[in-house]
Amino acid sequence: MVDRDESLPDLPADWIDALNRVDRPPAVVTRTVDRGLGDAAEAQFAERLARPAWRRPGGWAALAASLALVTVVAVRWDGGNESVYTDVDASGHIDIADVLALARTGTASPRELEAFAQRVVALNGDASR
Repeated sequence: MVDRDESLPDLPADWIDALNRVDRPPAVVTRTVDRGLGDAAEAQFAERLARPAWRRPGGWAALAASLALVTVVAVRWDGGNESVYTDVDASGHIDIADVLALARTGTASPRELEAFAQRVVALNGDASR
């Protein structure tokens, strides 16, 4: 290896001073310091690892909210009422007039009426809901 002179006399003096100020040896982390930091981290996170998620603060609330959401979705999702898609006006075939007749009776929800209308006017005869 060639021995080179690291001094650069061409640099301005204020640059050399600035470089000398930031050029410091790295902090030495001894085995004692490393062990102390590791023990402190273990102590801090040991409580989190020891308790399951549902036993942490707010865990019961999260569990209750999840169950409530599942219940609401299960109650609202009815899978569709196929009995709505019938010949309401007794004309012999199911058409848009049956949708209008069903709407006049008031026995179907707007969602069911919309699905019925989509099914009646679909080109393939089976509109998705």
